[in-house]
Amino acid sequence: MHRLRGVFLTAMGADEVEIEASFCAAMRVTQEQKSVSLEKRAEATYAEYRRQKASGSGGRGFRLPLSNEMGYIRALCDALVAPEGRLKP
Repeated sequence: MHRLRGVFLTAMGADEVEIEASFCAAMRVTQEQKSVSLEKRAEATYAEYRRQKASGSGGRGFRLPLSNEMGYIRALCDALVAPEGRLKP
């Protein structure tokens, strides 16, 4: 969740401190949960963010191939949003 938040914040042009905090939280939580695959994914996403930032784009226009993530994102939206479009309580 924190990793995707970092991606979305970057795409929206949010404050760099907030973006970095999201990626760091993602890595910390996955380490605490001992989820090696999610930790590696968080590390890879953060590394790509840093690479694009260093390349001169400043991290703006940050792009990741999210095709593998779409099922997860749809399930997350289904869990959070009621059929009428409002957030579930």
